Amino acid sequence: MHTAAVQPKFFWSGVKSLQVVTESRVRVDEPAHADATAATTGDVTISLSAETYRPREKVILTVRHHERCTGVFAIRVLNNSCLEEQAFNFSATTNVPPSAVAATSPFMRRGAVYMADSITPVPDHTTVLCFLQRNQIAITSTTLGNGKFRITIPDFPHDDALFFLCETPDGQLLRRPVVILQHEDELPGIKALAFEVLDEPDAYAQFAMKRTAINNAFSPKLAVADNQSAVPWEEEIGGADIKLFLDKYALPPTMAELIHEILRGVKHRKRHGDEVVRVVLDPPSQDKQPSIPHDDPVYVIDGVATTDTKYFLALKPSDILSIAVVKKPAKLGRLGLMGKNGLIVVQSKKGNLASGIKSVMHVVGVNPLSHSLCQALALVRLLASPISDLRYIGTRWYEQIQKAKRKLNLLFE
Repeated sequence: MHTAAVQPKFFWSGVKSLQVVTESRVRVDEPAHADATAATTGDVTISLSAETYRPREKVILTVRHHERCTGVFAIRVLNNSCLEEQAFNFSATTNVPPSAVAATSPFMRRGAVYMADSITPVPDHTTVLCFLQRNQIAITSTTLGNGKFRITIPDFPHDDALFFLCETPDGQLLRRPVVILQHEDELPGIKALAFEVLDEPDAYAQFAMKRTAINNAFSPKLAVADNQSAVPWEEEIGGADIKLFLDKYALPPTMAELIHEILRGVKHRKRHGDEVVRVVLDPPSQDKQPSIPHDDPVYVIDGVATTDTKYFLALKPSDILSIAVVKKPAKLGRLGLMGKNGLIVVQSKKGNLASGIKSVMHVVGVNPLSHSLCQALALVRLLASPISDLRYIGTRWYEQIQKAKRKLNLLFE
């Protein structure tokens, strides 16, 4: 039997919710949540000393192996959303070399892709592109059998929206594939870290908190700035090739007429009763002619990607601030499969046109961070030190927390 406890010289200053994550040679399928007196994960049983904890009370965990286990056995306790209104200075101490612990924790997820019309698996070796839209991270995988695939999603703060694209081995993009993504089935390698409270203030953390307060006080709080969700897409590829601000034009009532009359480089027509949109791609060299793809482009509407042409054509031109078209192969090549048929970026006046898009899957980051000032310090420490994981927060004295809080208040007077 192994008994693990928070180090005697440290106390939890405010416990809102605890999560216990274990790692050993024994397979662990899911994290063990400490919302009861005991939780069982695989061949490991974790018991807590109490059901609820008071501030500054010591937390004791009792861990039992049902079978003999060799190797390293690590425990970490996550005090989620603790101290949202307080902050203090600390440093991480560990005997693990910095190169042994990454700054982010990848989580493996299993998924499957099916045809939307027949609910049959896609062909083997189909390329699956998963794109985290807020963090601008593309993840590519391949189906190996019955439409099944596996992807590694890195740790990221807050939530995000996953956009999927699927291409068959013969180069055909699947229209509206059905993607099923399961929860985490493998835990990353973890190391138990110890923290020590320091009396010296962190100069860079103070600067970062000031900068965060200034940024949150101005542009992110303005209604106009909330409308800039589509801008990172253009910055990611080096700017759009064609961009129109619609307030300078006498607008037609429909998007189809807008494409015919105003928007250059984009074609619209009907085929077999369906409306199709094509981006005329620039030639890769001057001695070749422009090309027209066989599939619809990717539409980025208020920062959310989709391939739903009906949704794009149903938009009202009077609600749109600007439309940008990317058609140069050099820029589209940076997006990989997403840029194969061109890109159309739509930015609305109110930033609410993406609310009806159903082709994205919302995911929650495995390391949620709040926007409060105290968590700004945690974010800075996370970026500055690759071995620190700011999900573990502890302090010895409540008076020291109050002292740090008073220092923070002085920064913004």
